[in-house]
Amino acid sequence: MTTENTTDDHITEGTTAQLPVLPNSVKDAKASRELLFTLRHFHLGDPGAGTKLEVPNTELLPALLNPYRDTSRLRYDYPLVLLPATDGHRKATELAIPLTEWLQDAVLAFAPNDGARILKDHLPWLEHHIRTTLDQTDGPVDAISPLQEAQVALQVHLQLPDVEKNRLDKDLQALQQQIPTGTTILAYGRYAALHLLKHAIHSRVLPRRQRLTKLISNCVRGLKELLEVEWAKSTESVEPAQARDSVGPGAHLFDLAKLSETMDYARGTYVMPEERRTRIESTLQTLEHWAMDPIIIHFIHGGALNCEWLTDDPSLTSHIDQDPCARATGIFDQQAAHLAQLFAAIRIAQLEINGIYDPPIHDPWFANFNWEGFTQEELLLVPSVIAIEAADRIAGVGLATFSKLLNSGRPVQILIRVQPSNNPGAAHEEDPMHSYRTELGFIGLAHRQALVAQTSSARHQHLLESALVGLDATRTCLHLVNTGLRPGTELVPLNSWLVAGAALEGRAHPFFRVNPQVTDITRFDFSGNPQPEQDWPVHPFNYIDENGHNVTIDLAFTFADYALLIDRLREQFRLIPPG
Repeated sequence: MTTENTTDDHITEGTTAQLPVLPNSVKDAKASRELLFTLRHFHLGDPGAGTKLEVPNTELLPALLNPYRDTSRLRYDYPLVLLPATDGHRKATELAIPLTEWLQDAVLAFAPNDGARILKDHLPWLEHHIRTTLDQTDGPVDAISPLQEAQVALQVHLQLPDVEKNRLDKDLQALQQQIPTGTTILAYGRYAALHLLKHAIHSRVLPRRQRLTKLISNCVRGLKELLEVEWAKSTESVEPAQARDSVGPGAHLFDLAKLSETMDYARGTYVMPEERRTRIESTLQTLEHWAMDPIIIHFIHGGALNCEWLTDDPSLTSHIDQDPCARATGIFDQQAAHLAQLFAAIRIAQLEINGIYDPPIHDPWFANFNWEGFTQEELLLVPSVIAIEAADRIAGVGLATFSKLLNSGRPVQILIRVQPSNNPGAAHEEDPMHSYRTELGFIGLAHRQALVAQTSSARHQHLLESALVGLDATRTCLHLVNTGLRPGTELVPLNSWLVAGAALEGRAHPFFRVNPQVTDITRFDFSGNPQPEQDWPVHPFNYIDENGHNVTIDLAFTFADYALLIDRLREQFRLIPPG
């Protein structure tokens, strides 16, 4: 991580926080023994010992996070540039790119060498302006608008002479032209995970729907050709034409219908059975009258998801239900039953076009056709159903329907926002450290056919990868997501992205993904965890010792460092007096 210095004309990287100073120790053996006695008893849970020690104040941070207490100077992955997908096979790295990276690549695309020097020097300034502008924005915004605002602000900020101003303006216009149509920018916020999941769904579903539309058109054309061939054999189509052709130019002087009754003509050797004709006509009617549902995402939640983007986006809809998993099951079944008619018609059309429809075999099959008979491609065309659950509800009254859905095999996405500092299985007022934590990930793993992913909005690439794996799977998927958001307190207002990162670094919310569709050891994926070979991630730490010397040591970032960021866990800490 780096920080930004916004006080200069240019935003520069580096940290300006003063180095912490180690206090002088007290050379008193008796006092040291008494202090150790008190600390030991506090560690063992003696409430009396806790009253003799000072609780950390709201300004105290873990040592490794001290340089980042000024959140306005923090540079991190967000905002993200969300790029439109066209082929349905883009990777996570191609769907969302950090703004910093995108700006650099975009400028290099039209100025690969020494050109656009002023713009290149001020890319961090543009980035900071866009991040600040979008700080309170919930959801993606069109990429053009914030970039234009930042460009105007940069010109005002620099006050360049006309020559340099015109050169910079030209480069800024070239930068703007690098934005693909449909590109949006997403700031970090409460619903970043949902927006990334929605973006992943659009990237997969829209190309699939285009292929489906083409397939339907091909089936319609093939069925019509079958009926046209059969029509050409009929008396209605052949007799008047033959009479006209036999009479020649004077055909208008004759009653061709009467004349055709006295003429003989060749007929086809095979006449389509009425049963088959009826089946083809019924199938053709189903395909021709099919209208694609514009809704591709169904969100089901308990009522807490109240956002404008839920109603403004015509491609999604939301349902409020106190049991999201049960409602998600019903919605998926409804959507699948509706699509079963279409998929059955497509399959019948393909069998008829190829001339291999066998009524004794296929009639019973299509009479009972449902989602369990869908191919993988057909299952992936069912609108995405996303159940948004609360962790404490799943660990309590919602466990039964949650487990039933995980075992059902329905390709429904279950998304649970988890707070690593809380125990979802504990009572509301219970100390989260009083008992062992209920791990929802382990509960998910007990359902052996479900895909389970534990991820975080703070690591967008890992979250998107998990989302894409889940969307490409034909099974129920559980996503456990940490956002790092904390209830409002008087603690240092650290960036929530940083808090979520601390949960990952402190092993409070480790990443993993288990995909049962993979048949080898790679079904267990633990990528994304920092320094997995270590018990705890280790980073260099600088401080001033009691003799005034600058000292650098390797310092581990542990669960205790993360816990210090959580207000309700501060009672678990005490300051060690000098001694």
